[in-house]
Amino acid sequence: MNIKVRNNLWQVGGRGITDPSDAAVYLISFGSRAALVDAGTGRDHEQLKKNIERCLQTDVVLEYLLLTHCHFDHTGGAQAIRQAFGCKVVAHQLDAAYLESGDDVVTAASWYGDQMRPLVIDIKLTGAETVIKIGDGEIKALHCPGHSPGSVVT
Repeated sequence: MNIKVRNNLWQVGGRGITDPSDAAVYLISFGSRAALVDAGTGRDHEQLKKNIERCLQTDVVLEYLLLTHCHFDHTGGAQAIRQAFGCKVVAHQLDAAYLESGDDVVTAASWYGDQMRPLVIDIKLTGAETVIKIGDGEIKALHCPGHSPGSVVT
């Protein structure tokens, strides 16, 4: 199941679509490239993967996984997504340290009765705003600390 939001934007994960503990997961596609925004907990990875594949045309490559912040309901499934699609994982540098060290407390993995396994961040965002080119489009990642030190909105 997925929910088409716009011509190039789908909700592919979250409560009612994948595991109830998953935060909302969105797929954005511009031409021959796409990006996923967040990865859920990873507890319903196979369904999330199917939902992504249903939305992507066969010639479209999932290039990036953009993590909005380090909490487990957004990041627990990141490694499985990277392995399935070969995408680069992107997060703000201020949250990257918690993800790369597998910090169960700051990532809130312990709240979910789980562990945050260390996750390598391929691209670390810095500064207040970063433009990320995806195919023939782009999105802006705006740093908005508060929920976590490295929270971003896209």
